[in-house]
Amino acid sequence: MTMSAPQRPYTADDLLAGVNPWDPMGFTLSQNFVIYCEFATIGGPLPALASGLEQATLDAAISDALRIFLKSVQRPLVRIMGGHSLPRNHAAYAAIIYLARVLARECIMTFRVVRENAHAV
Repeated sequence: MTMSAPQRPYTADDLLAGVNPWDPMGFTLSQNFVIYCEFATIGGPLPALASGLEQATLDAAISDALRIFLKSVQRPLVRIMGGHSLPRNHAAYAAIIYLARVLARECIMTFRVVRENAHAV
């Protein structure tokens, strides 16, 4: 399976494109779900060598797109790392979401890190 490298960091609109909010399984039509399925299909965090090289190439492309994007940003930036192993109903996860929202309201750009990639929030 070939993963395609984005030319810029994904936006929420990119990741949610195709979602049908009226269908209980509508999230399966989103780009975010497609990306997850590709990742899971090729071995997740422990892929075979060829798939791992492909993931590393994709990670590098995302990092490069992020570097180019950040050169144009003229506001403070905060990176929030971790939290993906927490259940979504965990108090610490809620605190991370609250922190990101407070920072966003202050016009501070926040990023969350997934694997080696940073994605705009």
